[in-house]
Amino acid sequence: MESAAVARGSARFDMSGSLGGAGLASVTGGYVFHSAEEIDFTTTVEFRDGGTTRTARAVGLGNAVYLRPPTRDGMPPGTEWIRRARSDWEDPPEVTPVYNEAIRSINGIRDWSMIAAAAELVPVGTRTVDGERTTGYRARFEVLAAMRTEGVVGASFRVLQDLYAQGARTVGFIVWVDGGYLPRSVLVSVPTDEGRLMAELNFHGWGEPVAPEAPPDELVWRRS
Repeated sequence: MESAAVARGSARFDMSGSLGGAGLASVTGGYVFHSAEEIDFTTTVEFRDGGTTRTARAVGLGNAVYLRPPTRDGMPPGTEWIRRARSDWEDPPEVTPVYNEAIRSINGIRDWSMIAAAAELVPVGTRTVDGERTTGYRARFEVLAAMRTEGVVGASFRVLQDLYAQGARTVGFIVWVDGGYLPRSVLVSVPTDEGRLMAELNFHGWGEPVAPEAPPDELVWRRS
């Protein structure tokens, strides 16, 4: 799947998540695949926080990630974005756990394909996704075993670590792949101490232009 994605060069995606049947967050954005190791992205996150809907943004370009938190609390006057190096961007200065999880998961999506490769995939039939005929594969893996999988590092490792702390011991998923090995839809199910965490990720617009842009320097607080 990685080779097919890099060959297309770009894609758009949307993701929604719920816990115990209650909506948590929705994410929209796009990727630019320069190589399997170099991926730029732009994304917008909407999430529920104490009955209020908040919005955050993130842009990844080269070695930097720019975060636009839902509030400007604690930021220098006149700034709206926080710049961090890719090496530490998965820990944004924001106390809302859902925001942290959603932002961190974006950079970890590529590593999840490594976990999928390590799991036993079972065919589950076919379906049409956005007009494309796809084949579904189901798998389940142990969280601790996935954390020990070679290549699972960075953001994806931190997401798995946090899921384990929340009581998750297994992750089940179904990925729907088209004839060109491009993922079209992914459904993830994770039992936790607080209820079942569900996430649906859809890819579309493969090969269509995606142009992440860095925010103006005067609006950026450079943290790293």
